[in-house]
Amino acid sequence: MRDELEKEVREIDNTYKGRSELSKSLAKMPYESSLYGLKNKYGKGLEVKSHGESFLELFNSRFVPDGLYILDEPETPLSPMKQLAFILECQH
Repeated sequence: MRDELEKEVREIDNTYKGRSELSKSLAKMPYESSLYGLKNKYGKGLEVKSHGESFLELFNSRFVPDGLYILDEPETPLSPMKQLAFILECQH
């Protein structure tokens, strides 16, 4: 998703070549807002971590207290130690 958003921003630079900086900024605004939101929620990106670490971070960022979650085989991407960490995190 991040790559697609960054591609859109680059395309705006090409499409709006010769136009005012204000028009470029306005055209980029929704894409840059989404990029900012992704960075704020996931940090550097899930691709810089192992599959299990990415899985834990994704769920930690999405779980809310007292929420109901039905997970199908959540242990699959996790090592035994990460499975225990996941169980402990789910209890909070």
